Amino acid sequence: MRRNFAVLSITLVLVTNARAEQLYVSDKLVVGVYPEIDSESDKISNLESGDAVEVIERAARHIRVRLSDGREGWVKANYLTPQAPAVVRLKELQGAASATSTTQLTQELAQLRDRNAALLKEIDAVKRATAVLAPTIAASETVAIATSSTPSPTIEETATEFAPRAQSSSVQWLWIAAVLVVGGAGFALGYQAFARRIRRKYGSVKII
Repeated sequence: MRRNFAVLSITLVLVTNARAEQLYVSDKLVVGVYPEIDSESDKISNLESGDAVEVIERAARHIRVRLSDGREGWVKANYLTPQAPAVVRLKELQGAASATSTTQLTQELAQLRDRNAALLKEIDAVKRATAVLAPTIAASETVAIATSSTPSPTIEETATEFAPRAQSSSVQWLWIAAVLVVGGAGFALGYQAFARRIRRKYGSVKII
């Protein structure tokens, strides 16, 4: 009795340890799961490459497994492997890449939000500055309008303004001409008198 109990205990320990083991269906396979070791029995389900199963017990060339939905059955041992096949690794890589991409997008979105907040602050500052400068701008526009509405002097007004100056300038030129004429006449008369004195003194000397 004690011997049977010991054997049963060892069996339970082995079964418990086996349940923690996980195997995968090898690449490019569709494996049948059967209720008995004999593959002649009705098939329970099919497993495809990358499907994970939990090991319940081993027997020669077969392994009893538990499927993801809780059903149990036997599968040929050479169709299972402890290494995750390529399809599983690919899915894991895709999941990691997707997570990385999501993280990057989240970071970029946060940066865009920060930039948007900064732009909103700048816009608010510009609005406040515009509100402060608005009275000054309005006053400048009023002065510009008033200045542009003042009539410009006409040609007749300009001519009237400059006429006395022109007349004064003409009189000045007449005086200068008169002085030159009188000076020239005086010079000519003086030269002739000087020439006569020379002739009387020296005779018929020609003075050029």
